[in-house]
Amino acid sequence: MAAIKNLGVALSEKGNFKEAAQYFSKALVINPEDWDSHYKLGGVLAKRGKFNEAIRHLEEVIRINPGYAPVYNETGIIFAQKGKLQKSNDFFSKAIQLEPDCKEARDNILILKQLMQHDEK
Repeated sequence: MAAIKNLGVALSEKGNFKEAAQYFSKALVINPEDWDSHYKLGGVLAKRGKFNEAIRHLEEVIRINPGYAPVYNETGIIFAQKGKLQKSNDFFSKAIQLEPDCKEARDNILILKQLMQHDEK
């Protein structure tokens, strides 16, 4: 299974997100509880604009490995892209709660707060 995931990672790094998704999906056929494959598949689906599908896979990561802070940050980004700013804020906050030094989530929550203040004006 590692070889399949590695091919998915290599394709993703080259920007071949559709093909990468196929390899991560194959890895999930082998092991549906592999949170890392769900995480990687969610990421490439988000890059393809398939936000609802991406969220489903990221929710699986949360179910399987709820202490993994990056998944909350990634989910927050997707909700922000969907315009669901409060939900996005909740996910960024959870990432920071789990990993207080998570710079990306801290940066994202600051940007989000600026956007939310701008929307209030």
